[in-house]
Amino acid sequence: MILDVEEEEFYRSDYIKYNTLQLSIIRKRNFKRYYCTSGISLEELKEKELSQMIKYYYNIKKVTRKAFIMFIKSYVVVDENLLMKMIDMTSDTRQQKYKKIVMLRRFKEENSLVIGNVFNEIDRLSEREIRRIREMEDYNQKIRNEI
Repeated sequence: MILDVEEEEFYRSDYIKYNTLQLSIIRKRNFKRYYCTSGISLEELKEKELSQMIKYYYNIKKVTRKAFIMFIKSYVVVDENLLMKMIDMTSDTRQQKYKKIVMLRRFKEENSLVIGNVFNEIDRLSEREIRRIREMEDYNQKIRNEI
C-alpha cells in the first residue's frame, strides 16, 4: 500500500522507537478487518477497545506517576472520541481531566501526531467495501493454509 505522506516520523522514549504513522495505519486496517470478518457489532468493538485502553493505562499507572504521558507515547490510539471517554473515566477531578487534555494537546503539537476516528470510518463502510474486505481476508486465509 503506497500512501502520499511526507516522511515517517519516529518518536523516541526510553530508547524505544515508535512509528506512530505506520502503527496507526496498521491498527486501523486491523480494526476494519476484524469488524468485517468477525460479525461483532460496532458497540461491542468500542467497548473492547475502551476496556483494553483502560487496562493498559492502569498497568502503567502502577509503575509510574506519569502514566498518562507514557500511555500516549506507547499506546496506538485509533479513536480520539474513545480517548476522551477514557480520560473522563480515569480522571477523579476536573483538574486531572484538564491536565490530561493539556498533555494530550501538547504532545500532539510537539510530535505532529494525528489521532483519527476509526469507528466513524467503520460506520461509514458500505456493504460493498465490507464484502470486499471479507473476500480479501478469505483469500489470504486460503493462501496461508496452502503454505
